[in-house]
Amino acid sequence: MIVSNNIAPDKNLYYLGSEILKILHRFENRLDLILLFDKLNEYVKVTFVLYTYSLDWLYLSGLIENDKKGTIIRCI
Repeated sequence: MIVSNNIAPDKNLYYLGSEILKILHRFENRLDLILLFDKLNEYVKVTFVLYTYSLDWLYLSGLIENDKKGTIIRCI
């Protein structure tokens, strides 16, 4: 679920997606999947499952892409 009244704001996919986009912006719009997860956890502690849900949401929204090497690329 993207929006819910029952979860902490820092576990919301919108919030996590914005943090992921900020991190990608700082690293020239591309970063390895695992390194991006590590950088995100420096700011917000999340599980890998919640991280992948956030990436799915960003991908479906057309805000990120990935290549065959596992690099996440910011599209905006």
